[in-house]
Amino acid sequence: MQHNGAAGAQRALIFFARAGLTRLLEKLRAKYIAEGQIRGQVILTDASLEERRELASFQGKPLYRDSTVKVKLAEMDQALRNSGFACSLLDVITALRPNEPLETSPERRAARALYQADFHQALLSIASALPEHGHGHTWLLHGVHGLAWLFSRYKNATAAEQKRQLAIVRYVAGLLDQLPDPANPDRLALFAQRTSGDPHTLDPDQPEGRLFLLALSDLFADAAPVQDRAHALRLYSQAGLLVDTVSSSVAVFHLAGATLPVGDADPLLQAAGARVLLLPQRQLLEWSQIQPARTHIYGIENPQVFEEVVDDLLRHDRHANWPTLICTAG
Repeated sequence: MQHNGAAGAQRALIFFARAGLTRLLEKLRAKYIAEGQIRGQVILTDASLEERRELASFQGKPLYRDSTVKVKLAEMDQALRNSGFACSLLDVITALRPNEPLETSPERRAARALYQADFHQALLSIASALPEHGHGHTWLLHGVHGLAWLFSRYKNATAAEQKRQLAIVRYVAGLLDQLPDPANPDRLALFAQRTSGDPHTLDPDQPEGRLFLLALSDLFADAAPVQDRAHALRLYSQAGLLVDTVSSSVAVFHLAGATLPVGDADPLLQAAGARVLLLPQRQLLEWSQIQPARTHIYGIENPQVFEEVVDDLLRHDRHANWPTLICTAG
């Protein structure tokens, strides 16, 4: 039966082509794809007299007098079945483009929904494999940039891209349960080397590094995307991770003193006097305690403003009245 229908469909295609009705078949095919079944109608506009005559003759109807012709799919299907072609409308529109799969819109939507559901389940599987009360589980299920965000972002990605993202998510979620104690921090590059084999895996310009920072923001901040290096450094610090402690620095004016881990006063500050000191983060971390000149320490972000305030203090105030100033722009 299927063979006879296919053969009849080929003869029907020849008939419709000779009758100038191929464009009608294209409309019928598009309607079937949209509906997913033989129902509804199509409108053939600007139909010529010859088109109307051939169509009416085939359907066994009186001549269509208007150039705009409405054709029901069910009627065309019945006419084909009752004709000498002995095939269905589906046979004909399948034969119209034999090299193209006849996937209907409902089928496409169902396939897409299943594809997305599989990705969502894969994300859930990662979460279920993590300790229930751990950072990774909490972030993935409840973080702003966790499961819901990841699903929305990659649900329609290619299978290869989804596989890549799942590997990144699995790695980052696992990292969150391995963060060092902030009291005994680890270096970011060494942490990356130990967990992935590559010291650059968690660099901010790498996919893993970007997602890692978003996860840290969800856990330790307000879930805002990382805006600048200073923001990223704060997140790393809260997670017990150090980047490099040499390139980041602060400028200090009139810091009264600092104590080394062994309990001795650092002679650097005692000798500084009225000079501005540029101190790397490494130096700050080595001190166990600092002593401002007054009760308060004043922080200034803009280097030019910092310099102007220092110059003004040096010009007008006595040494005893100088406060401690810190510029954090470095």
